[in-house]
Amino acid sequence: MEVVIGTSLTQSTITDLQIYPTKVIDKITISWEAHNTDLNLSIFTITGQQTYATVIKASTTQLDLSALAPGIYCVILTDGNGNTKTVKISKE
Repeated sequence: MEVVIGTSLTQSTITDLQIYPTKVIDKITISWEAHNTDLNLSIFTITGQQTYATVIKASTTQLDLSALAPGIYCVILTDGNGNTKTVKISKE
């Protein structure tokens, strides 16, 4: 008798979304052409500490990150349908 146990995790990615620049001095811009719901944005250090969170309601938004310490961060965006996008940024 053969037993097969499997799991399948499917994660949808947000498309038509841009975050720039990825080398940040003080501000980043988030642009989403397919804007049809709010985006939850969280920024984490590479050690997993959340340093910033906000809800984005516009198709193009500029965020001031000048208060963040220099380092590497992960920006995680989640739309109302649970789709996500993760982008690594470097704060100078």
